[in-house]
Amino acid sequence: MVPNLQQTARFSGYDGGCEVAGQRLSPDLFGIEVASNRATPLPVQAGNHLFDVDAMATAAARSGLAALEGVPGLSRESLVFTASLVLLHLGRATGSVDAAAQVRQVLDEGLALARFRG
Repeated sequence: MVPNLQQTARFSGYDGGCEVAGQRLSPDLFGIEVASNRATPLPVQAGNHLFDVDAMATAAARSGLAALEGVPGLSRESLVFTASLVLLHLGRATGSVDAAAQVRQVLDEGLALARFRG
């Protein structure tokens, strides 16, 4: 699950199926400014307020690829926040700033996109 960038997220760590840590982490601890929008804007069908599922899937894919390319935006920040939480849980970062720096470096160097494309 991707944490909301507008508020503090509850982070729980598990070991062997048992919760071992529970804490609240704010996006600003990772150098992420709190988003003014809930999510990346999605396209709507012309003439009504229903989602065009194909257009939404295309927009989500483009946004995700842009985030992997290191393009600034909400998708990139969501990826930084989520991946940083994983690094912290695995003990591969000394803190939130270190975790976010590691993720940003991988994105900026194109390593995430290269791994995705195989």
